[in-house]
Amino acid sequence: MAADESAGDMTLVDGVRRGDEDALRRVYERYGGLVYSVALRLVGEAGLAQEVTQDVFVRCWERARAFDPSRGSLQAWLIGIARNRGIDVLRSRHSRGQDRERELPSFDFAGEPVSARDGLANDVALRLSLRAALDHLSAVQREAIELAIYGELTQAEIAGLLDVPLGTVKTRIRDGMARLRADIVTGQRAQGSHHA
Repeated sequence: MAADESAGDMTLVDGVRRGDEDALRRVYERYGGLVYSVALRLVGEAGLAQEVTQDVFVRCWERARAFDPSRGSLQAWLIGIARNRGIDVLRSRHSRGQDRERELPSFDFAGEPVSARDGLANDVALRLSLRAALDHLSAVQREAIELAIYGELTQAEIAGLLDVPLGTVKTRIRDGMARLRADIVTGQRAQGSHHA
């Protein structure tokens, strides 16, 4: 980023910190389109992307004092907020789906064959195992895998979004997936031994 643009960003941030609404409007004019694009790539729906974008600039207004130019540009800070908020939205949507799945085994399956009943229970158990296994990953592994799964981003897109080398993203996903597989297999074996 050009030095004058960086200095201009800092002037705008200082204005936002002082409660200058015009400064916030100018930050939005400069970066709103980019933030919306990132949000849309993550959440995949225009309405949700608009909500995420609005949240980003509300947080910018409320937390401008948290911006530290020594840790990165204003653009990177805003994208980071968008990424975190987008992932929260995806997790929330995914969690609601899982809550519905958890309710399925409580239905009366008396009229269905045993194999179908067992298949449904196994499917729900596998999804619950996956959610628990995700919690065991490092933050950077979980972030990369969630962006790939929930955000449906390519590894190259994830590298661009996180501003890290493509090789780093590939390693995080590869190592994270290996850990997920190991945790899920271990969990299934443990379940099998309880039923034996």
